Amino acid sequence: MQYTTQQLQGGPAYSHKTRIGNWNEDYELHAIKTKDYDDRRFAESLPFHTTLNKVEHSFKKVPLTYAPDGLVRNGTQFMLRSKATNGYLAVDVGTPQTGIPDTCKLSSAPCRQGPCTRAVFGIQKTEKMDIFGADDIVRFGQKVRITANPYLYKKALVLGSTPHHPAVHCDRSHN
Repeated sequence: MQYTTQQLQGGPAYSHKTRIGNWNEDYELHAIKTKDYDDRRFAESLPFHTTLNKVEHSFKKVPLTYAPDGLVRNGTQFMLRSKATNGYLAVDVGTPQTGIPDTCKLSSAPCRQGPCTRAVFGIQKTEKMDIFGADDIVRFGQKVRITANPYLYKKALVLGSTPHHPAVHCDRSHN
């Protein structure tokens, strides 16, 4: 787009409303941008809408598993609470771990809304048969895998840990 001397000297004071310079081109450009914005707004493809959809998906209510006998079984859905911070462990799908593909960071937050997609985890036994037998009860000392809720992310997410070093830390506290 070519700018006139008035537009270059006046900056935003000159627009298509002043009818000076390339006002017709400015008007057409303004109309195209407005139409594009309206189309994206009605299609809900603006960055605001994508962020809102992710948040709504992360806070969708999901059930927990309650066992009448109090035993933890293979496939149990539960929430993890930190005794130190009194917060629940939650997956932050929007913040990937730097340098490691297909990972998400975890955070601890008070869970005021109850069990939701980002705060509910599942437990799976890694071995079908071990010294305790082949039943589905999880016992102390057995190898287990803690997984994120399957409705949270397109791939299965498994809880893991990395050794502490400067590249891996919490964004706010750097711990």
